[in-house]
Amino acid sequence: FEFHGRFCRRKDRAAVRVDYRPQFSANLITWQDAAAAPVVVDDDPEIELVSIKAPALINGVKPRFFRVIVRQAGPPTFAEWQLANQMTGGSNGNPDSDPLINLQEYAFGTDPKVAQGGTVSEVGGLLASRGAPAVRVGAGPEFKFSGVFGRRKNHLEAGLNYRPQFSADLTTWVDASAAPEKLADDGEMEVVSVSPPALIQGKPARFFRVGVVQKP
Repeated sequence: FEFHGRFCRRKDRAAVRVDYRPQFSANLITWQDAAAAPVVVDDDPEIELVSIKAPALINGVKPRFFRVIVRQAGPPTFAEWQLANQMTGGSNGNPDSDPLINLQEYAFGTDPKVAQGGTVSEVGGLLASRGAPAVRVGAGPEFKFSGVFGRRKNHLEAGLNYRPQFSADLTTWVDASAAPEKLADDGEMEVVSVSPPALIQGKPARFFRVGVVQKP
């Protein structure tokens, strides 16, 4: 026997500042927040149906009840995010000693307390994993190269400025001139792809990076 809860949620929930909090109980008295990640089962242009697995036990008893608390909220600012994660070191801190400093962890949607070396990815229009920026090379007779990175959907309100850049030799870097194309989102983060310039000093782009600056 495996118990799952299902509910519908708005796909634009981050934009409309709506937060969903699924909970499980074994006795209708003690309620516990779901720890498992929601899985999208179906959707339409506005709403998605998600399923979430219940914990194995709650105070030693199997859960049998499910509810969803809905409240109007909004994505955290960098200051709120630091407070919620009990972060130290400010923008340049790096308590987990991975390649991303605190501001980059916030900007790319990764966990600042868990060291990781993964990159962002999307599958079929869904955000598959959060992580550092990545490159995408297309198959075929012509070499197709693009940069992919995660971006907070509230980046304008949060004062985040993402600066994607390309290089042919890791020495000369130029800003991307093409507008980013959204590939996927999970309500809080979106995956975007950006194309390089045709040539950089007569050579095709081979490297990609993203600078992040927080506006005062």
